[in-house]
Amino acid sequence: MDLYDLHDKEEPDGYVYFAIYRGMYRLPQASRVAYDALVPHLRQAGYNETGIVPGLFKHEANSIIFCLTVDDFGIQYVGKEDALHLRDHLAKEYVLTEDWEGKNYCGIDLEWDYVNRHVTLSIDGYVQRGLQRFAQLLDLNTKGKPKRLQHAPSKHTAPKYGAKVQYAKEPDTSEPLSKERIKLLMEIIGVFLFYARAIDNTMLVALGTLGSAQSKGTDNTMQAAVHLLNYAATHPDAKIRYHASEMQLHNHSDASYLSESEARSRAGGYFFLDGKDDPSPQAPPPKLNRPVDIVSQIIGPVCASAAEAEAGALFINGQNGAVLRNTLEEMGHKQL
Repeated sequence: MDLYDLHDKEEPDGYVYFAIYRGMYRLPQASRVAYDALVPHLRQAGYNETGIVPGLFKHEANSIIFCLTVDDFGIQYVGKEDALHLRDHLAKEYVLTEDWEGKNYCGIDLEWDYVNRHVTLSIDGYVQRGLQRFAQLLDLNTKGKPKRLQHAPSKHTAPKYGAKVQYAKEPDTSEPLSKERIKLLMEIIGVFLFYARAIDNTMLVALGTLGSAQSKGTDNTMQAAVHLLNYAATHPDAKIRYHASEMQLHNHSDASYLSESEARSRAGGYFFLDGKDDPSPQAPPPKLNRPVDIVSQIIGPVCASAAEAEAGALFINGQNGAVLRNTLEEMGHKQL
């Protein structure tokens, strides 16, 4: 009350009241309030949601397709006059900032090469800022690199060659973490999960394993988190590059049997876009492009065999693939 000089604004009932005229971050109702105001305004100019894919809009007549994430518009257009039509209509009600080169979207840096037909994604400085936050856990040299470089996001588990039976992992019996250390573990996962999903998907398995154990973390769990931080410090500037291709969705599905705690398995999926399918056995496999989505998920039920884990992974990938297919269809890319 003293800091913001609110005493003269206090009502007789003891409360201070505020009217919200624009968005307020962290207010749960803010997104709904903004949505209810924006969608009717867009509809007046012929912009409507495509159907079942939330946040994807198309114009009823021109070339505009755009994805709306919070307050960022990622717009695809053919002919600048179409984009200007959308901009001018939005400007009637909103204050806008424009980036006609498309260099950044939702915090992701985009480097376009129209000659060689590819785009490179990165998030400059993200890992360095995250490592500064957790510097107390790391032993770095003067160049900001770990004194012992780590080239994998988690420790290697040596295979037991010749074993006829594959057994589940032994239970973790190391010392439980304090509440403060568990909170620190959760912060590590929260900071790097967005980066892993957007740019460096090699971290997803390690983060998924840490996430499954975070509420009952142990010293071994924290050691695994520090190992991941050292990996991030060793390779802080990951980039991912997409090459222009046809827009047919492909998926590689796999499973890792008994690789997680409590005898659970992990589903893996790699979704990418390339040319049309050729069902003949002689057809070459589609060229592997960078992923538009990665599945790295612990399968909830305990699988009785590797084959059952593979079937579970196929089911999970099918669910994710249905969403991607619907999105592509509504963008005008007919799927076979």
